[in-house]
Amino acid sequence: PRSYLRSSQCDDDDEYDLDIEKIKKSQKKPLTPKEEKKLKRKERKAAERIEKERLKAYAEMKAREGRRKELEKVLRVMELERDLQGKGRKRKVGETEEGVGIFKWRRQRKR
Repeated sequence: PRSYLRSSQCDDDDEYDLDIEKIKKSQKKPLTPKEEKKLKRKERKAAERIEKERLKAYAEMKAREGRRKELEKVLRVMELERDLQGKGRKRKVGETEEGVGIFKWRRQRKR
């Protein structure tokens, strides 16, 4: 039999609650030292797994943020290239840190 409680039986947000005191209370007979050692090992393993998943989620979030920034940069360059192909006089005013030019268009009178 499993010696941990499903999350529906406890208030925690984790999938399984591995709190030794709650498990002791939920069981009819007291735990032997061997069983208690097993529970502590399970609790430690669960904590390690949760920490590993948390670090993995942060790494994924950081990677997504990097991809988002890279895509925004490419989008700005593509928009600039599209605008430069259009009509009108333009001149280069400066450059950004990424090496993308900053242009200024001459005003055209409205007809």
